[in-house]
Amino acid sequence: MPSAARAEPPRPHQLKYDVALDATAIGLSAAFVIATELATGVKPLRCRWCDRDDEEDRLNGLDAWGRRTLKWRDPRQAQRASNVTAFVLEPAFATLEMIAASAADNAGRAPPVDLLIVTEAVAVSALVNQATKIVFARERPFVHALPPAERGATAAYWDNNVSFYSGHAAMTFSLAAAAGTVATLRGYRLMPLVWSTLMPLACATGYLRIAGDKHYLSDVLLGAVLGTAFGVALPILFHGRQGDNRESDGGSPVGTGAAPLRGSPTPMVTLGGGF
Repeated sequence: MPSAARAEPPRPHQLKYDVALDATAIGLSAAFVIATELATGVKPLRCRWCDRDDEEDRLNGLDAWGRRTLKWRDPRQAQRASNVTAFVLEPAFATLEMIAASAADNAGRAPPVDLLIVTEAVAVSALVNQATKIVFARERPFVHALPPAERGATAAYWDNNVSFYSGHAAMTFSLAAAAGTVATLRGYRLMPLVWSTLMPLACATGYLRIAGDKHYLSDVLLGAVLGTAFGVALPILFHGRQGDNRESDGGSPVGTGAAPLRGSPTPMVTLGGGF
């Protein structure tokens, strides 16, 4: 008798999304971050959180220990390395792994949607981070260590008081968590690879920001926690699975489902998950 045909593994789950809404969230968040970066006058020129009282050092024990233990002898090397891990390696690995994960499960049309969702989580996290930095105006550790007369004479003096909380840590952890969460929601078989490579890169970035004397340990820890929270929460709350539907063999893109994104006179906003 002929042997029974092997059942095909189930295709990845479809996720809810709305291109117009998600792109708007990304655009507005990015516009705020870029505008406040370019408009240097928006950033606080005087610290509100100075970790000192009439020049007496009031830095807490955790951050003092972290700076004393983790700061490199040449902080500039760590600063350059953190930019490479945050802005080159982490995005490159995330993009390649999301493409590979979808291809491994025969869901080649999924990456644009996956990357849209991940980018949205990173952008919203960056907006909250930038606003928090401006409000709290915490003095960076290398500025805190300078004599009073030299603090306003640094090369980028407008950037002296935005230590809390670490933007590099928030960005890399939100990216890693969002990519891992999307891979988990999809049900990709390569999901463990996504988590196990991107999270260590995010940890390395956070460490390098302390080694580079740009952030205190508490800045990085909070950036990691909040970045991870945004990276997990936004995909789950707004881009959950479309019921039990999975990618069909047909030509429709993953994630369109019942949402009339193509050919409909009235766009529909679809939200997934629960609040």
